[in-house]
Amino acid sequence: MILRNPGNGERVPYFSIILISEGGGELKGDFSDYQISKGAILFLSPFQPFMIDGTTLKGMMINFHPDFFCIFKEMLKSTTSLPPDQGTASANLLRQLKEMIELHFKTKHSGGEYAELLNISLKKLGRIVKNHFQRTLTEIISERIVMEAKRELRLTSKTVKEIAYDLGFKDEYHFSRYFKNKTKVSPQLFRNSLRNPHDNYSFPKTGTWEKNPSF
Repeated sequence: MILRNPGNGERVPYFSIILISEGGGELKGDFSDYQISKGAILFLSPFQPFMIDGTTLKGMMINFHPDFFCIFKEMLKSTTSLPPDQGTASANLLRQLKEMIELHFKTKHSGGEYAELLNISLKKLGRIVKNHFQRTLTEIISERIVMEAKRELRLTSKTVKEIAYDLGFKDEYHFSRYFKNKTKVSPQLFRNSLRNPHDNYSFPKTGTWEKNPSF
């Protein structure tokens, strides 16, 4: 039995993880051959060609769109690296700011609103944020909004209009312009680029890929 990339041999435009649950055989990829058996876990890069040759192979393939890692990186960048001295006034302020953004980013989009919540001048808050994160307060807030927008576009069936409303925008047009300004693509184009990134496949005895849409 020979198993190739799904889609009649087309290369998969995703990061892929393949778990072999039954059987054994040979993986051909990157001009090399590798013996595989039950329990093997294979990791593939986007568009990496491969072929699996074996008998009674079964397994599962999970695909991650490259943007998944961009979202994860944004999440780390916006939620970590508070000042090491957690007892300083600046550290406490930034910790409170982080909590306030998490609570209110869907309804409060301006730095002034957070300065008011924290009872500090916008100028002073902006200076502390800039000194620590090397980014402006506006950028920190917008990163959180865009991260949530990407999550909604990727993981839900909500319309762009519904997502705009949930994130506190007055209309779909305003949200789309905001999103495109931050990401360089429209919300709908972003969603279209992520069609079926988490398909999961099993390897039946017939030697063809069987899609198993459990996600």
